[in-house]
Amino acid sequence: MFGMGTMLRKTGAFFMRRSFSNDELYWDIFREYMYALISVYHIGVEFFIEGTRSRNFKALVPKVGLLSMALLPYFTGEVTDVTIVPVSISYERLLEEQLFVYELLGLPKPKETTKGFFKALKIIDERFGKMYLDFGAPISARKFFGHTGADRMQRASVGAHLQKLDRKELDLIKKLGNEVIYQQQRGIVISTFNLLCLYYASQLYVDRSVNIDELALGIAELKRIFEELGAHVATDMNRLKFEIIETVEIHSNIVNFQNGRLQFTEVAAAQLAQEIDTKRLKAHALLPQIMAVAVPTLALQLYINPCMFWLARPAYLILAALQLQADQQKGRDDKTTALSSTYEEVVENLLQRVTLLDGIFKHEFIIESNRDMEEFNRNLLLLSRHGMLKISSHNGQISINENECMKVILSSLAPFLCVYYQLAVAVNEFPLDTCSAHSNNKYDEFSSKDVLIHMQKRIENLMQQQHVTNVHPYCLALDNLNIALNSFQQAGYIQKNKESGILQHAPGKPLRTLEAELLCYCQLLPFKQYYRVASVQMNSMPSKL
Repeated sequence: MFGMGTMLRKTGAFFMRRSFSNDELYWDIFREYMYALISVYHIGVEFFIEGTRSRNFKALVPKVGLLSMALLPYFTGEVTDVTIVPVSISYERLLEEQLFVYELLGLPKPKETTKGFFKALKIIDERFGKMYLDFGAPISARKFFGHTGADRMQRASVGAHLQKLDRKELDLIKKLGNEVIYQQQRGIVISTFNLLCLYYASQLYVDRSVNIDELALGIAELKRIFEELGAHVATDMNRLKFEIIETVEIHSNIVNFQNGRLQFTEVAAAQLAQEIDTKRLKAHALLPQIMAVAVPTLALQLYINPCMFWLARPAYLILAALQLQADQQKGRDDKTTALSSTYEEVVENLLQRVTLLDGIFKHEFIIESNRDMEEFNRNLLLLSRHGMLKISSHNGQISINENECMKVILSSLAPFLCVYYQLAVAVNEFPLDTCSAHSNNKYDEFSSKDVLIHMQKRIENLMQQQHVTNVHPYCLALDNLNIALNSFQQAGYIQKNKESGILQHAPGKPLRTLEAELLCYCQLLPFKQYYRVASVQMNSMPSKL
């Protein structure tokens, strides 16, 4: 972009290649530059620890390369400490909202040009609501790592340019990176529109429209839950209905009031067909009518996603409780011994099941910290306080009240369950291939693009059918499919060739096992699937974007 580089450098920014992992010279020079900034000039450096944009408004796994460079002077003893300040930025409405939705569906990111920058300035005339900036508590690297001065003295005799971090130090930095992400998410402000989207989406599952009074009641209850969990909620209860009207006006491209009921702002399929060149889509060329359903649905989901830092683990606990309750009922029906007979045993059983779900979605929701037990107890108390879960102290029997709060929390997790389940089904549909008698059995090889194309085709087909469950338009979002695919790989269900990038099923750990587990979780959800409501809208009269 002509002129932009010079302007940014004058503000104190410096250029960094998107990737330089194979260029050792560039790596060494850049590392020395960072080393000098921290150790000699003591200049604060601002960078984004996730290393890229999050198009789905969720935290990503931290990339600790730049953080490692910033901490190298500390590990070499050049500086006594390095302070990290987590910064959270929250937007009521994001400038790139519509662009992100299109990119999630496969439309390539527009090329950045100076002309395009000035042309895009006209978007500032639109309303974008409030922006919140939160500076978290500073984190001392020395205190976080638990170091004393003697821990790093042994490095002092080695030249800085020869210093490299060892495995133990890299593991410490990864933990610090996770802590930064954790604190950043805690600092995110939950807006009235976030709560509105969360509540409205839960009502779509039961095919129920809502008016402003019902929205106000739902948002008020959600505000209490989030504040109990420790979130910052920017909702003024004294002017709640006014805030609802105002935020709906700001996001009128997603939702609007019609005849006093909240509804999606319909997207014209014919207009999408003219605006979007389907040949440019990264995966499958989606039908315009499917895009018309997916665009507002994904836009709504974007504003639900920031809430998942707080709701993912309570949702896991509800699923675990529903599962255990079913097992207890089966034990009573079969007149066999119940799985657990004391309160403590039931709680331990629930913890194990929550940990299992945590493992499945560990790359989806970045909530890893050393507070797992503390959060489990907090969530258990929350569900009990709001009448969702009761465990008998006499015989450990679980009682679940499927009230409105429980359904909202479960509905927040439902799209992700659908994504992982449908992706597991799609990957398992790739055929197996048997090699010659002189070699071991080998699974067919396939690329990640093969999976994405097949998955989008599959979901498009399912969304056009009438009696299919466990489907959500979010299953079309490429970023989430890539995250889920990476999760399968990290869990050992599929293998990736490092040189070619080709994937194949891992022998000895069938993905069908996970598919069956995910289906069981999906079947525990106490409501219809979202796509049915979307299908109704797909057949409705189109209106302008």
